[in-house]
Amino acid sequence: MHKRYSKEELTAIRTLIPIEPLIEEVLKLEQAGRRFHCPCCKTLCLTLKHSSNLLWCSSCERDFNAIDIVMHSRRCGFIHSVNLLKALLPSAYRSNMQKGSMRPERKVFRSGRG
Repeated sequence: MHKRYSKEELTAIRTLIPIEPLIEEVLKLEQAGRRFHCPCCKTLCLTLKHSSNLLWCSSCERDFNAIDIVMHSRRCGFIHSVNLLKALLPSAYRSNMQKGSMRPERKVFRSGRG
């Protein structure tokens, strides 16, 4: 049976998981300065585009979002990549994904004032 993900779930995974810590701490891609080894062409041409939360390889001329980079660097499929990344989302988003809402649960803090 194939798992289907909503557009909102995939958008949250692509945008809410910062790609820099993902490639440095989770995927542990080799790097030199601010460049990383591309998992496709194996060159040291992968750079981070902070404004879009994407990686760009100037050698193979590809953009990678969080799902793409996990698929290529771990050599796994789409569903496995999405499940791995869902586990990295803040818990408020994960629990609301299961409920069908993409908004984080709001915690209400009571002040000491009456």
